[in-house]
Amino acid sequence: MLILGLAGKRRGLAADHNASVTRQMDLFRNKVERVAFGVCGWLADRMGIQRRRVRMYFIYLSCLSLGSSVLFYLFAAFWLNVRNYMREGKRMLTKP
Repeated sequence: MLILGLAGKRRGLAADHNASVTRQMDLFRNKVERVAFGVCGWLADRMGIQRRRVRMYFIYLSCLSLGSSVLFYLFAAFWLNVRNYMREGKRMLTKP
């Protein structure tokens, strides 16, 4: 009985640990996405697919195209930032 009780507690601790690791990975992923311009996240949201899948396809495409997809990524990051600055400017102009 004692052994079964300890095994159940271990499983509970493992589940808590896995949930904690998952939360930490989500926080890390969100932080990296903000730092890395959010191009893959934006593209995934627009296409309605998982962000992880878009990142994976981007990595595969980068390997197959010898890195030329990095130019697309940088262009998209620049375009998204310019668009955000323009929206922010419009908000500041329309505020009373």
